[in-house]
This record gives sequence, C-alpha cells and structure tokens, in this order.
Amino acid sequence: MNTQDILDNHQQPSLNIAVIGGGAFGTALAQVASRNNHNVRIYARNAEVVEKINTHHINPHYLSEFELSPLITATTSVEEALTDVAFVILALPTQLVSA
Repeated sequence: MNTQDILDNHQQPSLNIAVIGGGAFGTALAQVASRNNHNVRIYARNAEVVEKINTHHINPHYLSEFELSPLITATTSVEEALTDVAFVILALPTQLVSA
C-alpha cells in the first residue's frame, strides 16, 4: 500500500515505535502513540515497572491512575526495544544525556 492509497482510504499505517524512558514523559508519549494505533515498546530500567506495564497495563510509579493501551509493552533491554522500529522517542531526563 502506498502513501496515496492510505490517504485515499483514510487509513493510518501501524508503526513500531520505541520509547526510551519509562518515566512520566515516556509513558505519556507511549500512550499518545498507541492511541494513534501504533505498537509501542517502552525501555525502562526498573523490572517492576516493566512487569506492571506488561501484565496490568499501568506504570506503578508514574501516571498510575491511567490504564495504558494494550498496544504498549515494556522491556528492560534496549536492544529489544529498538528491534524493528520505525521511530525512536527519547524521553530521558536531560541530566542523563551526555553531550
């Protein structure tokens, strides 16, 4: 299907997107992407956060009052998060990113 077919049919292609960062900002951006019918993998360092996102669809530390889309999964592996993705969203605190 080419771009014109998508526009003509008003369909949006589903993409695989990685979000690097499992905090409030990363969780919110993952939810926005999933609401646009994209598959999202969040990379988070905390295994408890990953487990809760994958089993209960919540981030227990950030925005825990919101149920996350089933299109969102999480992993503690950067390599797994980045496998076969079309886009990467970097959602890390600036103090963690070196120049």
